[in-house]
Amino acid sequence: MAYALIDNASLTSVQRLLGEIPIKNKSVIDGDIAAFENLIVAILFYNDIICINDYKEKYKKSREQKFDFIRFIDPTNFNQREIKLKASELSKDVRPIIKSGKFADDDFNRFFDLLKLNIICTWDISSSVYYLNMKMLGNQNTEEFQKYNQLSAQIFNELTENELSEDNKNYENILIDRHGNPINSGYKIPNAKWGAGTTGGLTPGLAAFIASLNWISYKTIYYTLYANYFTAETFLHPIRHAYQLNFMNKIGAYNVDFKNEIIKKMNDMAIKKIQTLLSSNRSASINLNLPLFSTWLIEKTGDIKEVINYALKLKNTDDFSEMRDILNTIRNMFEENKFLEATKEIQQIILKLEKCLNNIQKKYSIKLPQGESGNNLITVYNSVASTIGWFKLPEIISKLPWSEFYFKNSFTCIYRQIVNDLSNISKLGKYHDMLTKSVVVNDTLPRHNPKCQNPIFSDIHGPFTSPM
Repeated sequence: MAYALIDNASLTSVQRLLGEIPIKNKSVIDGDIAAFENLIVAILFYNDIICINDYKEKYKKSREQKFDFIRFIDPTNFNQREIKLKASELSKDVRPIIKSGKFADDDFNRFFDLLKLNIICTWDISSSVYYLNMKMLGNQNTEEFQKYNQLSAQIFNELTENELSEDNKNYENILIDRHGNPINSGYKIPNAKWGAGTTGGLTPGLAAFIASLNWISYKTIYYTLYANYFTAETFLHPIRHAYQLNFMNKIGAYNVDFKNEIIKKMNDMAIKKIQTLLSSNRSASINLNLPLFSTWLIEKTGDIKEVINYALKLKNTDDFSEMRDILNTIRNMFEENKFLEATKEIQQIILKLEKCLNNIQKKYSIKLPQGESGNNLITVYNSVASTIGWFKLPEIISKLPWSEFYFKNSFTCIYRQIVNDLSNISKLGKYHDMLTKSVVVNDTLPRHNPKCQNPIFSDIHGPFTSPM
């Protein structure tokens, strides 16, 4: 029996889409639809969904009641302290390094590469003092700027999750100028036009962005450890997928070729057939091109608030029961080391999976002016043994309040390319309107206003801005 481990950030996105939590920035809406779609896939393709209930105490009960089909795990029944300590240990050296205006540390540099974000930091003057600010390197009123606006809004949203968690944290950063000098209190910008180059640190927006990045790092590692702990399958908020992929590569669970192939599949919007991939590091992946179920469901129900209930009923139909059985068989074959060889048995189960998936695609795809709505979902099966060199998790000290997990030797990571998701979701037309009809916007809430920097002037000291 396979369990999908969903994070609280995803559930918050779902509640924003349902109008139960107001939003402060409309740019997060398409990311919320992507998280909503993730939940629908988890409902249809997995036997059960679990969630670590580490939400703020005053919201815990209402969240459990809202999502009563999810099995909420009380972390106090397990060795949560040890898992928190291990997550903190693995993320403590993950500190954003901004050098010459660019994020220079490997962790976040690779994260931005996967998201295709081109960010630059410059000194901007305010009341004769320069503050370090964040911008998109490019021009306003372009498709690239819209993408930057949406993705940065998803990252800023992590700060809200930090505030709602019982485990909120503060983090550091490292700043280095273009000459290799550390930037500390009292730093003055060489060759600045005004005020002798006096600086006042980070703008509130950049400080919040860095805190959000660190929260992504910590929480992604935290949930990956829990997936390993419970041998579950991670269904994290889509903005966290890129970081999780880099983290799994960093700890040696994936080799470089395997990781690069996963990235290639994530970025390929044209994949239509099932694709499998094997790694010498005891990992294997299956790429599934799925319909965008939320569009089919919203057309059937006409009401975003009825979509989840309809999906729960759909879960019990023969189509999805068969799909779950096939996916459980594949996971079991991986557990028994059968999946790493191109045997006749493997070929037969893949053919069976293709037939089942084709049937689902025909029944649940929606035709749009630009073609069928769909998305690539990449499932990577990881051997628990492949992570032992990096972390050894504590024994479970309490029995789960339901039957024990079926799988013992593996856990799974689910990857989607949020850049492609956002592009597809923005083209949904009337279905987008139907999915977002209940969203409540609170314009009084603080929000970040994105800016851009023309590349032509990025290295020039101007009257209001200076390069880092």
